[in-house]
Amino acid sequence: MSALSQRLVKLEQRLAALELQLDRVAAEPEPDPDDLLRLDRVASLLADCRSLLEEEPSAAQHEDEHPQAA
Repeated sequence: MSALSQRLVKLEQRLAALELQLDRVAAEPEPDPDDLLRLDRVASLLADCRSLLEEEPSAAQHEDEHPQAA
């Protein structure tokens, strides 16, 4: 869970940095397609991490209720 949280923070920072970079070049007629593609990928990764973090507590509760025999 902690690793996912850290990854989410890093991805959010990366997204913010890419958005800032994109804002700097906003004076250009069209944004760079590569930048837009990177932003889409980062946004997708963020959504995946968020959904995993939302699922994690229910998975932990399930394990607590039904511990596996070692």
